Amino acid sequence: RAARLWRYNFDPDVDLVLSPLRPDAKYLPAANQTRDELVFALSDRVEVVFASESGNTRRLADRMQAVGRPVEWH
Repeated sequence: RAARLWRYNFDPDVDLVLSPLRPDAKYLPAANQTRDELVFALSDRVEVVFASESGNTRRLADRMQAVGRPVEWH
């Protein structure tokens, strides 16, 4: 549902991979929220296409706006 990649192929010259989990770790329920927090924290600008009122994306986008970082809502 949420698109986080601009292209389908990994480009090792410009792409950065972030993971809240160790490579050998099993799934953790909070992993997606932690990943989203990392992405938002490293972003200079965020464009939100869809965010549920009670979702993590909405909470993080609101937080970015509160600290003066640009968020564009589509």
